[in-house]
Amino acid sequence: MKIAFPIIFLLLVGLVNAQQILVIKETKNEIQLDEILEIKININNPYNKDLKVEVLEALPNGVILIEPSKPDKIEFHDALEESFFRWEVNLPANKITTLKYKIKPNNLGEYTLPKTKVTSLANNEVYLSDPLTINVFNLKKHLYTSS
Repeated sequence: MKIAFPIIFLLLVGLVNAQQILVIKETKNEIQLDEILEIKININNPYNKDLKVEVLEALPNGVILIEPSKPDKIEFHDALEESFFRWEVNLPANKITTLKYKIKPNNLGEYTLPKTKVTSLANNEVYLSDPLTINVFNLKKHLYTSS
């Protein structure tokens, strides 16, 4: 028992020191063609003070923007257009803030939502979500091939 206490103490200290902003993006992983997809970006502020951040969300090619209906930023890389949503957000202390947007994929197939980038405006520290993959299928074809 005497050995377990120092180990538990070290683990708890490590967890407290590991506190940082956590960015989790969530949505369905499969949708039908012509279905509108809602994406949620959840940002957890574990600190005891409010934080101001910039959130940058790169949008995949081949989608129609539903809500908001226009990107905040457009860049060109090797003649390819890349669209972004950009938010400046105040993250309340010890709370989760959720941002939402809606898109509609134009074609069947696999779409990748790149990592969401959250940058602290106080110290320029960057936090990233994991990317997400969405499969867009045709319901009629899906029904015929699955039976």
